[in-house]
Amino acid sequence: MRCFIAIELDETIKRQLIAAQDLFRQLTGKISWVKPEQMHLTIKFLGSLPETKIPEVTEAMKTAISKSRITSFEFTIKGLGAFPRPVSPRILWAGVTLTDPMKKLHKAIDAELSLLEIPPDEREFTPHLTLARIKSKTTPQACKNIIENNADFTAGTQRVEHITLFASQLKPTGAVYTVLSQVSLIA
Repeated sequence: MRCFIAIELDETIKRQLIAAQDLFRQLTGKISWVKPEQMHLTIKFLGSLPETKIPEVTEAMKTAISKSRITSFEFTIKGLGAFPRPVSPRILWAGVTLTDPMKKLHKAIDAELSLLEIPPDEREFTPHLTLARIKSKTTPQACKNIIENNADFTAGTQRVEHITLFASQLKPTGAVYTVLSQVSLIA
């Protein structure tokens, strides 16, 4: 099963992200909008794992938090952007302020999972909240203008008390996420 570790988002934050999506709705082309129930902040994409490995991954999450003494923390959602670039968008996103605890969490999880032969991320950790995936060409200048005209977009601050291991099942109607386990940060 396809799995990932993520931070779940508050409903207040999700409402702000829906407002951010609305800013982009004028774009043309085939666009797949992320549903509110699917909005999350990915810490680590694991890929396909056998079901028998889930308890080991959960233990690795616990060990990562314990060893690195990661306590609950906050992050801010600010800014809008597109990967790879606003003039050739494939992913529309809301920005996430990378905090020291978040960096530490990602690094600790990568280290513990590597002991389970799950390779560490090759790219630098760039936290973001995906708003949409663009499946066909869109108006590049329109996308760039929306991003520039909403440079001061903010969705608020999110408190993180736990991290969640999800399974992702791809269906014709979109991905369905199932919570497999949750691990609390140190209080």
